[in-house]
Amino acid sequence: MELLGDPRHLGAQPALLAALHTWGRSLSLHPHLHVLAADGGLSAEGAWVKPRRSHFLPARVLMLLFRGKVLAALSHAAEHRALRLPPDLSRERFNSLLYRLGRKKWNVHIRARYAHGQGVAAYLARYLKGGPLKNTQILPAVSGAVRFRYRPHRDEDDPASDPVVMRLTPEAFLARYLAHLPQPGLQTVRGYGLYGSRAGARLDGARAALGEPPVIEPAPLTVEAFLARFHRTPAAESCARCGARLRFVPLLAHGPAPPPPTLH
Repeated sequence: MELLGDPRHLGAQPALLAALHTWGRSLSLHPHLHVLAADGGLSAEGAWVKPRRSHFLPARVLMLLFRGKVLAALSHAAEHRALRLPPDLSRERFNSLLYRLGRKKWNVHIRARYAHGQGVAAYLARYLKGGPLKNTQILPAVSGAVRFRYRPHRDEDDPASDPVVMRLTPEAFLARYLAHLPQPGLQTVRGYGLYGSRAGARLDGARAALGEPPVIEPAPLTVEAFLARFHRTPAAESCARCGARLRFVPLLAHGPAPPPPTLH
């Protein structure tokens, strides 16, 4: 946001959609962000501004700013005792670690433009919905071990490479999987700039500048409408025996607390 608002780079308010991922393909702890950015932004005068360069932002400038802000936030949190350090990590060693991290090159990867933004957004939505592990990756358990297959990042561009099979004890598998469950109330997908929660008027102005209609809030999807998408699902609007209209109710109530125990 800070860089894109600078006239040296874009000089406009961008539209950003960020998703927090904590998992690697082997269910390892690998916190990282995926950020989708519209190809341009809205100026203070209400005009749509296109990037002047072939790339959206210079990677080195973005890396330096991101690295500095993260390390400054960690240092500030430790100074005000808002950061809990491991028992074996003293404050002096922590400061030394921040110093060493400030001298390393951080990984900031900027991809080329995509021709179809809607397809990219749909891909990210499917990736988020699938979670850290898909059912198709899980293999039959053998000798008390949980197995699943995955393709390492180094082999993702090689279609002939075989997936790797990870074998873990049930305890280790559950520990890895549960480590990626977000805390209650943590919003893992957030919109910034024109996609922010309070930028509705600005977003409609950007869409008008691009010849698009205003944003229309879709109606909530009902259970009946969802089931109607599947041709083989029989219509169940009323009871076949008494004729009374059926009412769909959730089995589990929404909320941060665990479900109540079932009494038999």
